[in-house]
This record gives sequence, C-alpha cells and structure tokens, in this order.
Amino acid sequence: MRTQTSKATLTLPVSNPYGIVSHIDLLPVLQSFFDIEKNAKNKAYSYILSKGLLNDFSRWSRENNYQDPHEACLEHLVFTPQVN
Repeated sequence: MRTQTSKATLTLPVSNPYGIVSHIDLLPVLQSFFDIEKNAKNKAYSYILSKGLLNDFSRWSRENNYQDPHEACLEHLVFTPQVN
C-alpha cells in the first residue's frame, strides 16, 4: 500500500483582471481530466468486449473487490513483472 502523498500545481489562465482563479476557469480543466480518465476506461472496456472477455472480467471483478481500485492498479503496475 502506498503511503506517500503527492501534490500538483496547475497554471491556469484566469478570466478576470485580478489574477484570481474562479470556478469558470477551473471547470474546463477538471472536465478535461475527467474526460481523459473516462476515455481510458472506455477504451479498456472496448478491449474487454472486443476480445470476448466480459465473462472473465465479471468473474474477476467479483473475486477482486478492492476497496480502492486506483490503489490496486498502482500496485499491479509496480509489482507485476512486465512481459515483452
């Protein structure tokens, strides 16, 4: 389990002359991040469906009910040997 936290700093163009970020400035950036993740997940689902793996995925999902799926992904990436 990861115990580190990370921080990110965003540089955003602001819509007012005072240099203060408002929700009008932030929402398009957040929407963009959401869309990137949504598209990546949809691509993975499309792969699962195109390969006829829906039943395997359903079984795997029932057997691997992670409390934090994001954390599980990171652990798989870090601890699973890469096959070339």
